[in-house]
Amino acid sequence: FLLYDQAVRWAMDAGHLIPFVPIALVQLTGGGGVLIKQFLQSVLERRRLQGMLSRMVSRNVAEAIIDNKDSFYATLGGVRRPVTVLFSDVHGFTSMTEDSDPAALVQQLNEYLERMVDAVFAENGTLDKFIGDAVMAVWGNLSVRPPEEEARAAVRSALAMLAALDTLNANWQARGIAPFAIGIGLHHGDAIVGNIGSDEKMEPTVIGDTVNLASRLESLTKTYGCNLLLSGEIAALTGDTLTLRPLDRVRVKGKRLPVALFTAIPASQAETWHGIEPTWTAAMAAYSAGDFAAAATHFAAVLAAMPGDGPATLLVRRCTDFASHPPAAWDGVYTLESK
Repeated sequence: FLLYDQAVRWAMDAGHLIPFVPIALVQLTGGGGVLIKQFLQSVLERRRLQGMLSRMVSRNVAEAIIDNKDSFYATLGGVRRPVTVLFSDVHGFTSMTEDSDPAALVQQLNEYLERMVDAVFAENGTLDKFIGDAVMAVWGNLSVRPPEEEARAAVRSALAMLAALDTLNANWQARGIAPFAIGIGLHHGDAIVGNIGSDEKMEPTVIGDTVNLASRLESLTKTYGCNLLLSGEIAALTGDTLTLRPLDRVRVKGKRLPVALFTAIPASQAETWHGIEPTWTAAMAAYSAGDFAAAATHFAAVLAAMPGDGPATLLVRRCTDFASHPPAAWDGVYTLESK
């Protein structure tokens, strides 16, 4: 090309015209074509690899492996990070497996899990694993966003899961299929992120007390008669953007420090909640102070305004019992005797 360029210049100096531009354009176009081909090949290879990995790990884990291999592999040996963990579970699923047609139940479960996973991925969460009908998801194990952003994303995901379940249940009931009821627990704290397993099979996951407590909160949704429980740590990170309802302070079995329990009020219920919130606040204040008779009266008023409300039902019963048989040493924290 350089020799040709020099020859053109000599010819032009001698008064001759050689079609230099078309040849240069051919060369440039050829080089551009090679670059475009390489780019398209890299895009196709990335999609192929991401598609393959997404069948084995969560979508954002696959992206982390492809985009930040060194950073991702550095975590596999084990690092401690602040994470938000979500557990969800279908209530009474074991009894369903005994009474339902297996093929129909598997189809229903797959419909349900697909919508739950969509809600997790929509908020950039990691689908850590399925445990039967249960879902475990994590925020903060891969990204470096502030904890507030991760916690808010997790709560939005939980609310989206509940909204999706309402839609699924309406559809199932129209088809004569029994609906699902679920519980979701969310907690934020430090956990160990690493590659856990054996030589035969390993998977990236999170372990530690934060994970255990999130699972315990999910179990407590049955006790408190609500479908979503948030820890005090989640409430502290999200309270400025959500309408939260305080429910209790408890000592879970095996832990000394109390855990504050909250639930998030969906936008569709916000007006009803704001109307009854002063009564609930008075009930909680009396309950914490050990004035159980007054607390029972306030909780009963809440129940009258919100028939069937799970937390109010539980606390009316508990305060009525405590008014007759006061606990030996009440510090505003209820001790759970079982997991």
